[in-house]
Amino acid sequence: MADILFFSVLGLLILTFHIGLYKLFEIAGKPGICAFIPVYNWKVWNELTGRPKWFYLTGLIPVVNVFIFVVMLS
Repeated sequence: MADILFFSVLGLLILTFHIGLYKLFEIAGKPGICAFIPVYNWKVWNELTGRPKWFYLTGLIPVVNVFIFVVMLS
């Protein structure tokens, strides 16, 4: 029972994040549907935040991407 609740909450958090990215991309003039394309959304988000291109590539490395994600949120 706890597993179902955990994954339901996790799924809702992920969906909320993607809906927020959808709105952000629309406001920035990019197609909002890009928020739901797995690797491409990192690329577009990287362009919008003005980070260097190597930042996007390090975001594809497991474990490192968690730290990159936190930096991109700030």
